[in-house]
Amino acid sequence: MNEQDIMIQEKIKKREKTDIMIAYMMIGILLGCIVFMLYLKFIRKDNTVSDNGSDTTEYTVNYIKLDDIASSLNDNLNSKYNGITSSNSNTTMTIKYGDIEYIINVNNNELVYELDDDNKELSEDIYKEIIASVCTFYSNDRTGCVNASNEIDSNTSINGVRFADNKIYIDITNGIKPLTTENNNNNNNNNTIE
Repeated sequence: MNEQDIMIQEKIKKREKTDIMIAYMMIGILLGCIVFMLYLKFIRKDNTVSDNGSDTTEYTVNYIKLDDIASSLNDNLNSKYNGITSSNSNTTMTIKYGDIEYIINVNNNELVYELDDDNKELSEDIYKEIIASVCTFYSNDRTGCVNASNEIDSNTSINGVRFADNKIYIDITNGIKPLTTENNNNNNNNNTIE
């Protein structure tokens, strides 16, 4: 081997080392970008601060809370049952009227309410008001929801409400559809006796 061949081989080795270093740097930059993107996507919390210094994190309600149902029971049944109260804890709602107490549990996004045969009218009014309040939360049609809840009984099959073993299961993640009542004045006026 002559001297020129040795110099060429040294240049080639230097070039290979440089190419290898550049390849490792490119791999490092690519891995850094991937880690940064993963950080932005999964780890970083987006805390925006408003001009006054407080956090402005948005909160979206996915389904009705027990507080809302208890408040609706207190507001809408108190005129008929003076002194009825309802309160709740994490997964339980307690309704009291005099010596009568109903405990309603939440199980898999369903309120489990045991029907009371001894106080049938009160028991029915409570579950109908619960159904109406859940329906109103999702549809904003109180009158239609009250009409729909009055049509529901153990013989009715409707999505979101089911009866089994003297219990009623009310789904709180979506409400029943409100009913609209139509005035049939034309039909009533045509019925005349001659």
